[in-house]
Amino acid sequence: MILFGRLSLKFCLIIIFFLCFSCENVETESPDQLILTLGENPETLDPHKASLAVESDILLQIGATLLDYGPDLKFYPYLAEEYSVSGDGKVWSFRIRKGINHHDGTPFNARTYKKNLDRAIAPETASPIAASYLSLIENIETPDDYELIITLKSPFLPFAYYLADPFLQPISNAALNKYGLDYGQNPVSVGPFKIREWKSGEKIVL
Repeated sequence: MILFGRLSLKFCLIIIFFLCFSCENVETESPDQLILTLGENPETLDPHKASLAVESDILLQIGATLLDYGPDLKFYPYLAEEYSVSGDGKVWSFRIRKGINHHDGTPFNARTYKKNLDRAIAPETASPIAASYLSLIENIETPDDYELIITLKSPFLPFAYYLADPFLQPISNAALNKYGLDYGQNPVSVGPFKIREWKSGEKIVL
């Protein structure tokens, strides 16, 4: 799990889904809880199969991305410790931070993330958004565990926006093997929070 400054919040985060007319009845159970109310129920928390804004909001809490926005709205390395773009704008090179684990204890590195990207691209995954983000990729290489090289078919500088999107956050390949088609209800990523309880249509406790 990775905890950087703005993400290291030490409280229990509860996200509750209900109709708007009941909002006035929601109260926190302790000062260590934060309750967020959303008007829509997520269908899946598999980032490769998700497409709803509410799903993106929750994925943002349980995961992280290669790049992230700074207060100045510029992109900075996040799960990557550094990155560069070739002069022709086609080759994106990343050095992945060491010591990051998924919530199940399995390591996150360049090779595990490549498997994630390969899955998102695969037609059988039928990814509604993540696959479209990756449609310009020509090749993905991992020379070692911490170096990731993505080559695009043509220059596309907005690719940075995609790499900062929750729909491209890393997921545990071990959890994918364990849960199979039920992974979307049992997500395992690398963010500051993880799923503790999920009652569909009622609440998600992180």
